[in-house]
Amino acid sequence: MKQAFRSTAAQVLGWIWMAFAAFNAVDLIVRYSGPSSMVAAAVLAVLTTVVFVTCLRPVTKFVEDGVLVRNPLRNFFVPWRLVDDVSVSHSITIISGDRRVRCWTPQATGRERVSAMRRAAPSRKGGRFGTEPVRSKAEQVAA
Repeated sequence: MKQAFRSTAAQVLGWIWMAFAAFNAVDLIVRYSGPSSMVAAAVLAVLTTVVFVTCLRPVTKFVEDGVLVRNPLRNFFVPWRLVDDVSVSHSITIISGDRRVRCWTPQATGRERVSAMRRAAPSRKGGRFGTEPVRSKAEQVAA
C-alpha cells in the first residue's frame, strides 16, 4: 500500500520549467559572453530552485507504517497509530497529539469545494419553498 498524492498542475508546470531551464542552461554555456551570462545563469538557478521546492518536491505518501508528508522545506512522518484526527478544508491537516502537520498536496480548488458542499447538502424537495425551517449557518456547520 504505497500511494503518493501530488498536485498535477504543479507537476506539469514544474517539469515544463525544468525543460525550459535545461534548454537555457545549454544556451548559456554555448554562447557564454562574460558577466552577463553569469548573472543570467544565477537568476536561472535561483528560479529553478524555487520551482523545484514549490512544485516538484511536495508530496503526501501513504506507506505501510504511516503517512509521510514532504512539504517544501520539511519532511514529517506520522505513524498511523499516532494520528488523532484529520481535518480537511483548503488543505489537509493531520493532528497528532499537540502537533499539526499541514499537507501542501493535494489542495482543493474553489470549484471543487463548492461542488463538494452541494453534494453534501441535503436535497430540498417540495418546490421553491421548503416545508422545514431553514437552519442557521452555525447549525449547518454543527450538523
